[in-house]
Amino acid sequence: MFDWFHSWPNEALVSVAQRFLIEVPNIEETVRESVANHMAYAHQCVTEASVRYMEAFRRYNYTTPKSYLELISLYKSLLDRKRTELKAAKERLENGVDKIAQASAQVADLQKALKDEQIIVEEKKAQTDELIVSIGKEKAVVDDAVEAGREDEEAAGKLAAEVMAFQEECENDLKAAEPIIAEAEAALNSLDKNSLGELKSFGSPAADVVSVVSAVIVLTAPGGKIPKDLSWAAGKKMMGNVDQFLKSLISFDKDNTPENCCAQVRCGEGGA
Repeated sequence: MFDWFHSWPNEALVSVAQRFLIEVPNIEETVRESVANHMAYAHQCVTEASVRYMEAFRRYNYTTPKSYLELISLYKSLLDRKRTELKAAKERLENGVDKIAQASAQVADLQKALKDEQIIVEEKKAQTDELIVSIGKEKAVVDDAVEAGREDEEAAGKLAAEVMAFQEECENDLKAAEPIIAEAEAALNSLDKNSLGELKSFGSPAADVVSVVSAVIVLTAPGGKIPKDLSWAAGKKMMGNVDQFLKSLISFDKDNTPENCCAQVRCGEGGA
């Protein structure tokens, strides 16, 4: 039994603190013991200071067992609140990093798809040009032989229709590539200054985060000259000015990314 109306000895204060701290989860035993000892020490210091205050100013400042219990309760409530805040901040940061990683992967995939589509379009355009030249020659022959028969004229009209259909197919291919580019730009525009600021503040992030930042270094390498240093330190240096870094991502020339940069990212060699 403890006397609730007189000061408790140090052992009692430590014992009471340990009893209430047992209810707090995820605290190591050594830490719990240190916190309990510190609570007892702080309470005793306030008690001693109150005595000196009484002697100097003749005024009372009461420190009772109830004050000690309130100190313990305050510690528990503050610890719970800070843990909740830290968990929320961690989840927000993890979500931001996931979005960056997803956006980077989508941009790389879309750039590859766009380059493949551009190759196909160029091939079809060349074929169309050849057909147009061929049609011009055929039309000249038809004009010369128009009086020889209407069948040649009908053949030329059919050939012209085929050319128009092929040209329309090429235009549709070009239109199909535009939504892919728009989707990549939307993913990039989902980034904000706060997310990049939190990313930059990391001291030693996860390997996946370092890999994503390294891929950005590779893709944005001036003139396709990939730097040797793709470490996290190099990534933080790249993000030195968050506003400028975000603007550089938004204004990134996706249409002229060097092929060697894209190849290295696709092969997974962009990480530190």
